Amino acid sequence: MRSYCKICGKEFEGENNRKFCAVCVDLIRVKREKAKEKHERTEHCIICGAKIEIPRFNKFTCSDECSSLLNSVYQINRRRRRRKKNAKIGQSNLDQRVKEANESGLTYGYYMAMKRGQGND
Repeated sequence: MRSYCKICGKEFEGENNRKFCAVCVDLIRVKREKAKEKHERTEHCIICGAKIEIPRFNKFTCSDECSSLLNSVYQINRRRRRRKKNAKIGQSNLDQRVKEANESGLTYGYYMAMKRGQGND
């Protein structure tokens, strides 16, 4: 599905109702990390570049609209980190429990009941 980035306006191949291109997501992440590392006040919005009226150490945007867009970028980055973490692990807890149940020769439901101590002997 073709979408347009809300930050730079470029067309990109979007999935799951994405609002931003990958370039902008990475750029915003880097800008925010640099500002946090230096413990500097951010003079300009990291989304649109407008001047922030009252610069503070923890303020990176100029308006509620830009703040909402920044939160969306944070969510994208959190999802990326979770996917990488899950890829390293290889299986979810559910997959692992189903595998244990099958190895025990039990159904998943019965296995979980036994594990909780509710199984009928």
